[in-house]
Amino acid sequence: MNSYNWTVPDDIVHKNCVLRLRYNITAGELPDGGFDPAINASLNAEKDDAPTGLDVATMHGLPKDNDRGYYFQQDAVVKVFDIPNSDVKLDLEVTLNTNQYGRTFEDRTHVFEIRKRPDDIPKDAKIHNLNVRGKRGNIVQTYPGVEYDYQPNRLEVDQGDYIHIQWTGADSNPGNNAGQGRARTDRNNIVPLREITYPKEGAWEDEAHGCFACNYPEVFTNSTNLLGLNRADLMALAYHEGKHYFGDIEELDDTGTHFDLGPRKITQAGIWRFLCTRNNNFTNRAQKMKITVVANTAQEFKYFQSRWNAYVFVCGVCLALLFVFIMARVQQSQVDPEPSDDRNDVVVRQVSGKGKSCPLPEPLQEELLSQPSELPRRSSTHAENICTNNAPLLQLGGVNAWAPLSPAGKKSPRSRSRTPSRSFPSFSGSRHHAATM
Repeated sequence: MNSYNWTVPDDIVHKNCVLRLRYNITAGELPDGGFDPAINASLNAEKDDAPTGLDVATMHGLPKDNDRGYYFQQDAVVKVFDIPNSDVKLDLEVTLNTNQYGRTFEDRTHVFEIRKRPDDIPKDAKIHNLNVRGKRGNIVQTYPGVEYDYQPNRLEVDQGDYIHIQWTGADSNPGNNAGQGRARTDRNNIVPLREITYPKEGAWEDEAHGCFACNYPEVFTNSTNLLGLNRADLMALAYHEGKHYFGDIEELDDTGTHFDLGPRKITQAGIWRFLCTRNNNFTNRAQKMKITVVANTAQEFKYFQSRWNAYVFVCGVCLALLFVFIMARVQQSQVDPEPSDDRNDVVVRQVSGKGKSCPLPEPLQEELLSQPSELPRRSSTHAENICTNNAPLLQLGGVNAWAPLSPAGKKSPRSRSRTPSRSFPSFSGSRHHAATM
C-alpha cells in the first residue's frame, strides 16, 4: 500500500496534533503487502546466500522445491525459459537485496492543527487544501526533501467548492542553500500569470487564464481575476497584506513564514495558472500551479431554470395582454361592427311606418358606400330616440349611425362642406327614414 486516505473525525478539534510518517519498502512478493503477522523474522535465511522461508515458487505455478531458481534470496538466478535437452544456458540473475525489504527508511513527524469547520460553510461542501511543500535550496541541497512547490501543483475542483489557501515555512534553513531573498528564509506568494500568448483552442478557450511558459505576472487592474476572488484577496495572496514584519516586500523578506487566507468559495469556472514571484530562479524549480474549476451542472441548471422561469413569466404576461386585446376587439365588433361593402344590403326602413321598407335611392347608396366613416355612430336606443324626434336614422351593416336630412329647399349643417357630395338629398313628406347597410 503506497498511499493512505485519512478521514478526519468530526470530534477531533485540537491545536496540537502530531502525525508520524514512516517510509517503508515492501516487496510485492510478500503476502498481504507484508502486513500478514506470519511474515516475520522466523522466515529469515540462515546465511547470506541461502533462500529465505518466503515461498515465491507457488506464486508462479512451480513446486516449492524447484530446479529453476525461484526462491526469495539474495541475487537469485532463475531459469525463465525451459528448453529440454539443450546445453544452452539461459539463466538470468535477479538483482535483489532482501536486506532492503520490510524495513523503515524515513521517519517524519509533523505537528498540525485541526480546526472546526466555519459555521457559514455547509456541512456537505467540499474544502480543498492548497499548501506549499519543499524547502530552500536546489535539488541537491534539499535532498531527500524537494524544492519549493505548491501542493498539489495540479488541482481540479467543482464550481461552488471551497479552497483553503495556507502555507508555512521557516527562517532556519542551512545558510548556504540556494534561493532568493534573505538567507535561510522560506517565503511564498501567489500571483496570476500573464495572459496566454498562443492561440486558445479546445473546450476551454476564453476560460483559460495564465501562460505556463511565461514568467511575468498579470498587470493588476479592476478586472484582474483569479478563481473569482475579490481584489483584497488577490492583494493578500501577493503581498501577505496586513502581516508585514518591517516593510521590505520586494522578495517578501519581511512577510511572515505563515500565511492563511481562509476558505474561499470558488464561484467562477475556468483554468487558472499562477506563480510565486520569488521562487522562480533558473537554478531552482519554478514554483507554478494550475487550478481547473469545472462548471457545476447543478448551478448551471439552477441558473437556466431561473432564466427559464423569467422567460415563461414574460411570455405569460404578453399572452395575457394579447388575450385582453383580442377580447376587447371582439366585444367592440359585436357592439359596433364594421360597415358592409355589399350594396344589396342597402335598404330603407321607415321607422315611423312600422317596419315598411323601400329601396334606397342610387345617389344615397353611392354616398353611404364611399363615405361611411363620416357618419357619427350611436346606439340603437339613441337612434330610436333620434327617430322619435323626426331625425332620419341610417343603419350601415348593423351599425347605427345618424345624420339629420335637410328639409326641402334647405341645407343640413353637414352640407356646409365645400364638397357637394357630402350633402344628402331631401325627401318630401313627413316620413322619417333609416338606412340599413
